[in-house]
Amino acid sequence: MDMQVLKNNSGLAISFVLKCCVCPYRVEFSSSDYHKGTQIATVNTRYVYAMRSIRRGAEAGRMFCALMNLPQPPTRFALYNKRLLNAVKLVSEETMQKSTQEAFWEN
Repeated sequence: MDMQVLKNNSGLAISFVLKCCVCPYRVEFSSSDYHKGTQIATVNTRYVYAMRSIRRGAEAGRMFCALMNLPQPPTRFALYNKRLLNAVKLVSEETMQKSTQEAFWEN
């Protein structure tokens, strides 16, 4: 078996290819799942969320990835920030509706 790492532009997600040296068997896989219907790796979204959670920006993230010998992180946070904002809105709306229903049934 021969394993290759494909260079791609998807931040922390890495694509691998396993090829058999004897037969034509070849399989390609990624180190991260992707959000449904998109080419956005979940590891990148989690990375941006982690940086926001500890109140650090892109430069601190690049330094962390360099120290940990990880691939360079995504450079554009806007796409991930939008995805995170949509998730936070959805969760907060569902939580408020649930608490309103609970308060209604208790009174």
